[in-house]
Amino acid sequence: MKASILILAALSSGSLVALGSSGCTDAIAQAYDCHSVCQTYKDCIDSNYDVGACVDRCENHASDDKTFADQADSCQKCVDDRACSENWPCLDNCIGVVP
Repeated sequence: MKASILILAALSSGSLVALGSSGCTDAIAQAYDCHSVCQTYKDCIDSNYDVGACVDRCENHASDDKTFADQADSCQKCVDDRACSENWPCLDNCIGVVP
């Protein structure tokens, strides 16, 4: 009986840790997505662009809107590892995430 309680407690703790770490990982990944997209816009389009304000807007919008979060992720994946001159195919993915 005591062993069953210990096993149940261990499984419950493991589930909570897995759920908690998943949420943190998503938040970290989303923060990276927003920063990458905003920085790319600054690097390729407008050297005076406020990356910090863009990241704040992007993160806030993404936390409230799953569709926007998916779009930001899609934009980031498209622009990653591309030179500025190669980012034009990403325009549809990035409209609305950055101006």
